[in-house]
Amino acid sequence: MAHFPNLGLPVSSLVDEDIYLAGFFVFQTARNTILYEIDELANQVIILRIFGNRQDVAHKVQYYLMNQKRG
Repeated sequence: MAHFPNLGLPVSSLVDEDIYLAGFFVFQTARNTILYEIDELANQVIILRIFGNRQDVAHKVQYYLMNQKRG
């Protein structure tokens, strides 16, 4: 991810709610979904959470962004 930070999709492709999503991305593998953000100024990829795909990933991502990251 450090070499290709834009490989993931914007979170808005996963979550339908109208919450502030700019700068957040998800990268899905066969088993996990990685939620991350890109800090352009520091030239860093910040991994926020890793979710197992057996969970309701869209719901978990939305909950995290609304209650943990933005709250």
